[in-house]
Amino acid sequence: MDFDDLLLNMLRVLRESEFAKNYYQNRFRYIMVDEYQDTNSVQYELVHILADKYKNIFVVGDDDQSIYAWRGADIRNILDFERDYEGTKSHQARAELPLPCENSGCRQRRHQKRRRSARIKPSGLPRESGSFPRSIPRPTSMPRPSSSPGRSTAWPARIKAIPIFAVLFYRTHTQSRVLEEKLRVYGIPYQIFGGMSFFARKEIKDMVAYLTLYENPLADTALARIVNVPKRDIGEVSVDKLRSFAAASGLSLLEAMEKADDFMNGGKAKFASFLETVEKIKKPVRKKRGRNGGSGVSGLWLSGYAHAGAEHRGRDEN
Repeated sequence: MDFDDLLLNMLRVLRESEFAKNYYQNRFRYIMVDEYQDTNSVQYELVHILADKYKNIFVVGDDDQSIYAWRGADIRNILDFERDYEGTKSHQARAELPLPCENSGCRQRRHQKRRRSARIKPSGLPRESGSFPRSIPRPTSMPRPSSSPGRSTAWPARIKAIPIFAVLFYRTHTQSRVLEEKLRVYGIPYQIFGGMSFFARKEIKDMVAYLTLYENPLADTALARIVNVPKRDIGEVSVDKLRSFAAASGLSLLEAMEKADDFMNGGKAKFASFLETVEKIKKPVRKKRGRNGGSGVSGLWLSGYAHAGAEHRGRDEN
């Protein structure tokens, strides 16, 4: 069954079986529906049947954002909500600043209805302070920090004026990169909720470890992270022998690899693929450094780190 079949068959069960209808009405006594303006007729009837017994229903939506009529969404579901559920009230949550209007007629939409306005006060602020969230449009680009002597790195005045803290919303996880980059450049502490930091992702840590090892061949922690990334059949036993030899000889792990034949049979051959990868990273950097300081990432991709298959496409893009 596809998604449509699941909806239709569930609706059929609720219509034809009084037992099933009573069971699910009692199980879901409180119902909340998000993006209600995008519901279709089947979803509308499912919700109506489930909520019919206890009348505890809360929906969130915006008729101005109903853009899925082409796949069955019916804007009347949200416009007629108060008529369908007598005794309910409609409220519009709005920010302190009005949203920008692209044209003079945007406020006079064909389906738009007048709604009561509910001002939402943030729970973290004193109730008597009278402060509300402020909306600050994100600029299309942020200025780079100045590297000139005597000039300090600072946020634009509009952003710098944000008091105490700010909340940044983004729609997809891939958008976190540009925001995190700027926050780090300007030294602004931040936390991410509901997702993972771009710089905490495995592929980013692996890439940084490779580049760290190029800049600092003594970076044993970086080497230990990537010695078997991608897979090179270098097991923990081999790595333990490498660590022991390096510690006894006063060498870095990378230097110890060059002498691997001294402490294990076929040792250097065991680590050959990793040493070749390091060399592939260095070559593009050496070639570009005099011109533009290339990062050597292309060499890393040539080394075979890039993942194969559609399932890894997101990591490769990162």
